[in-house]
Amino acid sequence: MSRTILCLLVVFPGYCFSQIDYDSIYQVAKHLDNQTDQVEYLEGILQKASEEGEIAHDSLYYLLLDIHQKSKDLDREITTAANLAYHYYLNYQDEEAQELLKKYSPRINQMRSESLQATAWYKFGIILNVFSRYDEALGYFGNAIRLFEEMDDSTGENYGNALVERGAILLAQGRYSECSIALNSAKQLFEQNRDSSGMRVVYRELFTLFSQIELYKEAEKYADLSLSYTDSKTDPEESIILAVNGARNLVNQERYPEALEKYLAIKASDPRFQLYIYNGLIESLYYSDRGDSIRYYLEKLDEVYASMDEPVQFRFLVMQSHFLHLLSQNRFSSAEQVGRDLMDHATAINDVSETMMYNRFLAELYRKSGQFEKAFQYSNAYSSIRDSIQASNKAQALLLYQTQYETKEKEAEIDQLGLRTQLMESSISRSRLLRILLLTALGLLLLAGIVVYHRMQIRQLAKMQELRTSISSDLHDEVGSLLSGISMQADIVGSLPDASAQRSMLKEIGSNTRRATTTMRDLVWSIDSRRDKVRDLKDKIVEACSMMLSAAGFDYRVLIHPDVDQEAILNPELKKEIYLICKEAINNVAKHSNGSMVQINLNGSSKMLKVSIRDNGLKADTKSLSAGQGLDNMQHRAKKINSDLVIKQDENSYEVGLVVPIQ
Repeated sequence: MSRTILCLLVVFPGYCFSQIDYDSIYQVAKHLDNQTDQVEYLEGILQKASEEGEIAHDSLYYLLLDIHQKSKDLDREITTAANLAYHYYLNYQDEEAQELLKKYSPRINQMRSESLQATAWYKFGIILNVFSRYDEALGYFGNAIRLFEEMDDSTGENYGNALVERGAILLAQGRYSECSIALNSAKQLFEQNRDSSGMRVVYRELFTLFSQIELYKEAEKYADLSLSYTDSKTDPEESIILAVNGARNLVNQERYPEALEKYLAIKASDPRFQLYIYNGLIESLYYSDRGDSIRYYLEKLDEVYASMDEPVQFRFLVMQSHFLHLLSQNRFSSAEQVGRDLMDHATAINDVSETMMYNRFLAELYRKSGQFEKAFQYSNAYSSIRDSIQASNKAQALLLYQTQYETKEKEAEIDQLGLRTQLMESSISRSRLLRILLLTALGLLLLAGIVVYHRMQIRQLAKMQELRTSISSDLHDEVGSLLSGISMQADIVGSLPDASAQRSMLKEIGSNTRRATTTMRDLVWSIDSRRDKVRDLKDKIVEACSMMLSAAGFDYRVLIHPDVDQEAILNPELKKEIYLICKEAINNVAKHSNGSMVQINLNGSSKMLKVSIRDNGLKADTKSLSAGQGLDNMQHRAKKINSDLVIKQDENSYEVGLVVPIQ
């Protein structure tokens, strides 16, 4: 009974196009001239139904499925099957959903499109979750998340949703630190994409997480945040969900009279809400010693459950309520059978919170029936699980686990960079020794040639040494200072006076760690001989735009002129400085421009490269763009590579231009 309603409910908007005649739609689709028109028509109707919260008729899905089967389009066939399974789940058609899952999920790996494959893993994961196949569902959601990460598309449909669903299962299994990591990753995605609907859901799940570990004040904070993203007109059920969970928290705190009052005040017409409300009322009545009133609400609960065709995912609520009713009537034998069935189910699905609750139920049963040895056994088990949760899962521990997880990844990247530096130094040492031996053996015969050759090599070594010195300086100045700061912050975080200050410090540690990682990646890229062409520079600029401009809400285009030789080789120093100048200019646009569009052009010839970064910000608000350390850094870098940096500004645009000799 400690489960919340959040992971099981699908909220439907109040408006739906109920006047649509799906039989007519089916006939129209059947008689369209070709399959392309049929697919476009059917997918448009189903998309509209989904957006409006309408559960479309399954005949439309089957017609679309049949078209894709005939055309042997496996990607779209499995995608349609996943959507149909989800449709069955929404419509409580459990057997049909499971049949599609059984037929199509083994073929997901055969899909060619990573995007469609990720969505299929996510949709079928939802079905597995509904039927309490939690470990399998975790695997499906993990596959979806892995594909989204490989595509490096933070805006991918259902990326954040898969993280939230994974977090909800981990929460049910008592794996709170992993749950926290998943939910905070989802929160970061939703914040980056400015997805208010996603933020509402993830705050709701964080409310559930903190409720589960009995940090109720922290939970209330997330409940308020979730409500702040809610429009009561388009989503009236959100307040009901949070009210039901708030009442659940009062039950968990054994504040039964208050919980009873809160449950009685909740008004809901949706049968799924009603099941949770009646279940909560029955538990509150039992522990308030008002067992004589349970029968009335039990009959209401059974009535609602029967009207829903008795969906399996809500059966545990009915069993819990019947257990308490039987216990209030001193029908111990029947209550024992129900209690053991509940315990077996909780153990099978590895639900820690349910296991804890049913230990308490059975302890109460055996106490009332006079079997005190068994009562003591189950009471100890209940206390052991409860004490374990309270001792090991406080809010600061969750945040610290996440920070440690991220920091370990960054440390591994730092170690990898150090190893590459050592290999480079070793290679240079071996080359130098070989040259000395060759010079000694050929000394007198090739004296003139050796002198010329040696001088050329010295110049090249000097350039390499200069590059190594530059990278070492950058590592020391930028990464070194960040890591020193992180170390100092980590040392003092434990001595901060309150939780708020600690959270703020941990957030700053995470931010500095990400900055250090980005800087190291840029430096490694600059010396990677596999990425030394003009087209690699262009791809790196696109990556910077994606990271900085997309997050700031800008549209952007990166264009390269056909005359530019994209296979031309750039030396590492030149490549690095051009990229850092562009990155600084892009960063300035993201921070200071009031425009909405950025265009980056790469033009020139085989001997000259021209780069232009232009945005459509108004002059009055872009003055700060040309001021400060950023412009000085760009001018300094341009001078190092004998290039000209030009700033142009008019009423409707701001442009940074760079002209670089590349030969």
